Amino acid sequence: MSDSSGSLITRLPTVLWIAGATLAAGALTPVVGQTVTDPPPPAAAPSGTGEEPSDGQDTGGPGYSGGAGDSATGEPADPDTGDTGSGGDGGDGGGESGPGPADRLIDIAESVLGRIAVDAEGRTLYLSVLDSTDPPASACLSRECLENWPPVYLPDGTTLPDLGEGIDAGLLGALERPDGTWQATLGGWPLYRYAGDDEPGEVAGDGMGGTWFAVSPEGAPTVR
Repeated sequence: MSDSSGSLITRLPTVLWIAGATLAAGALTPVVGQTVTDPPPPAAAPSGTGEEPSDGQDTGGPGYSGGAGDSATGEPADPDTGDTGSGGDGGDGGGESGPGPADRLIDIAESVLGRIAVDAEGRTLYLSVLDSTDPPASACLSRECLENWPPVYLPDGTTLPDLGEGIDAGLLGALERPDGTWQATLGGWPLYRYAGDDEPGEVAGDGMGGTWFAVSPEGAPTVR
């Protein structure tokens, strides 16, 4: 073997080491023109979008409504009035909600029509010939009618008003109205007041519409 061949063999490990190191360095060096960067972090969700939290839970933060009721009391409002359930009594005249002090007595008073039946405040009592007496029933059912002709209400079907001297107790009775309230009757006629009477003893409702008449102490329409 020649000296040149021996020299090549002697240097071969060194050549192989240099070649391997060169290849390794090339693999670790980025390609020219490229920039190696970490992946960007996920973008934060913009605030004030109104989107639900990712876990679907209610945060109870600003704008959260705790219920459908009144914002101050939490009580449901009434669909029609906006009332939250508080109410008052029916007033002295009985009103739409039930009996008042004026309903506790049926008495007799003198008027331009002669003797008539009146309530505890001396206000004239009326009947409507559109009602029936056997059995007693009221035809005054609309809101407009009840506002103009408030019934003489009773607390129930057995608690009747006191009677003034000269009125037959056998003429007094009660009827249950369609709304579940009770109304006093005299001689079978349902009893009312007239909203147009401003003072005790007035009989402005007598003859109204040809159907409304002041009630006599005998439980009948008065005759002029």
